[in-house]
Amino acid sequence: MSKIDPKLYVDREQTLVKHVVLESYLEKLVYKVGRRGGTLNYIDGFAGPWQSKGQALQDTSPHIAARVLRSVREKLIQDGCPALDVRTLFIESDEERSRLLRDSFVCTEVPQVTVLCGAFEDHIEEAVAFSKAGQRPFHFSFIDPCGWTGLGLKAITPLLRAARGEVLVNFMTNQINRFIEDDQPKIAGQFEDLYGDPTFRKSLIALTGLDRQDRMVDEYCARVRQAGGFAHVVSSIVLNPHDNRVHFHLVYGTRHDEGLRTFRDIERSALGLQSKLRTALQHEERKRNEPGQGFLFAQPQELLAIPHVETLHERYLTRARRRLIELLVARDANRFDDLAVASMQYQTVSEKDTRDILMSMGKQIAIEGLEGKQRTPQWNKSHVVRTISKDLR
Repeated sequence: MSKIDPKLYVDREQTLVKHVVLESYLEKLVYKVGRRGGTLNYIDGFAGPWQSKGQALQDTSPHIAARVLRSVREKLIQDGCPALDVRTLFIESDEERSRLLRDSFVCTEVPQVTVLCGAFEDHIEEAVAFSKAGQRPFHFSFIDPCGWTGLGLKAITPLLRAARGEVLVNFMTNQINRFIEDDQPKIAGQFEDLYGDPTFRKSLIALTGLDRQDRMVDEYCARVRQAGGFAHVVSSIVLNPHDNRVHFHLVYGTRHDEGLRTFRDIERSALGLQSKLRTALQHEERKRNEPGQGFLFAQPQELLAIPHVETLHERYLTRARRRLIELLVARDANRFDDLAVASMQYQTVSEKDTRDILMSMGKQIAIEGLEGKQRTPQWNKSHVVRTISKDLR
């Protein structure tokens, strides 16, 4: 259960979702990599603090990360595991904010803390060295800018390529989308920094709506994957809490199938949280309406916002199903894990969704390797999905 206090996120509910994802994934990651000891190096490239409402900055990503790292390390030691060496590097460009952040850790029992003042891109060399320090080092980089500049792909590539590491990037979709058709040379240069070259931007102009948004994010994921040598780079939606717009995407890079599976499971929970937050906010908005207006007289945009998470989920489920059918038709036998990995490339689609899609095909497929009371294919169980009918729908 999350230890984040939602009351500290009033009017910035999208940040609550982001921090819950960070907290949940980091906890699972440290449990996974820390059981044999070694070193976990955590890097925050735009540390802030930003818009904090907690007196101890407990609603900021640096303090959330430090709390999780400390807590999981202590639990691992209690379980009899070798002591995990935990190190944190926070980079912040503003001198006053970096001082505030540094002072906030002075009287707290936290992992080793280093705070650097300066632009993230200017400290990539130090970040790379930090990521490689310690015994059997594993690093996790959180890149969370306030805007969409300062994380040029060419500049951050050395950190992305550092072995044994993962990355989570806040891709500011809504802001980037607003500037796609802006012809100013400065804007063109910012797009070139973000994507690594200027050619891609022109292909977006002919697209609109979700098609443009998907293309924009998918291309960024593909370029991060290539730059960092990751096995998977996927994205997750964080919606504007008040209307049917994506506020930003969280872009996640990993070299392991298990990391992908874990991220999608956490995303599934985060989507449920977003639905609850949006419904609660709409309820509060209706309460502020004139007496007697009520739900039946709510504005259309308010009503449409309630199922929007589900609408997006159906959009990507349809694409995942189409991809699974392609694989099942191309090969008579496919490992369930391979099918799940293929479908989890699509936003909002989890391993459970893969299983549900397959089981909806009924007798058109057969599952091999089930044991005992197993009725459905499971992850990491060597289950094979065999195609019985090529006429899949």
